[in-house]
Amino acid sequence: MYRDIGLYELPWEIGEAKHLVRSSALQSETSLIPQLKVYLGPGNLLKSLPFELFTLSNLTVLSLRKNRDATKLILGNNNLKYIPEAIGNLSSLWELNIAGNQLSFLPHTVLNLKNLQHLRLHPNPFLPPPDSYSPLPTPPSSQIKSPAILRAHQSPHSSADTSLVPSLIEYTSRTLGKNFILMDIDKAWELPEHLRNKALHAEEQHKWDGTCAMCGTWYVDGPSDVDGNVDCLEWYDTLHGNDAVPIRRGLCSWGCIIDWNRECEQTLGERTQDGRNEV
Repeated sequence: MYRDIGLYELPWEIGEAKHLVRSSALQSETSLIPQLKVYLGPGNLLKSLPFELFTLSNLTVLSLRKNRDATKLILGNNNLKYIPEAIGNLSSLWELNIAGNQLSFLPHTVLNLKNLQHLRLHPNPFLPPPDSYSPLPTPPSSQIKSPAILRAHQSPHSSADTSLVPSLIEYTSRTLGKNFILMDIDKAWELPEHLRNKALHAEEQHKWDGTCAMCGTWYVDGPSDVDGNVDCLEWYDTLHGNDAVPIRRGLCSWGCIIDWNRECEQTLGERTQDGRNEV
């Protein structure tokens, strides 16, 4: 469906496919719940993926190329700049192809795709690793079945007076996101535009249900500094045959950033010591 029609966005109605069932006449099938396969041919230019797509728990194929193999998510040759953390819900994925897009990093939930066997990433304008990164001596193509190895990380820096807990604005946004009734916003004509926009943003974030990668708390916006939102990045080697893969961790507060940074430094320090012992 939706092949070669110059599609820039996938309609939200795709989520209605969750209600499909097999015909009871298909006696050879063991389940009336079908394995969904969505084909979005090479003639499309998708820039984002809708939330409803990630509610299809029995999705086995999402193809943006002409590929008919089962249990594959193929997102190649589009204009995707961001893969949502909700991709971690697609637990049946066997092959993920996101080559030929405009991605800077992957969400940390990609690491949770336990059935993933093949991961194709390049070309993409991924963020380069920091100077502390040094590649493994063995090429990644020979370590496809090896577990992913954390090789470097990049932590933002906070000022001395930075609060470790979320701001009052963030707590307010969380309350709005959980309790705001979107259909009533038109009735609140006296609501200032910036608060209206904040409510809409919070409601949208609540729909995606993104949680902190450290404490598991649902949040609207992560901590920021003078330059805007901060990114907590990790670089992995041997991620299904790929090296120097940037992974972003979504964190809810500076307190969680400090805890995450401590864990990364401990892991990297232990592996450095192991390498010295082997020598």
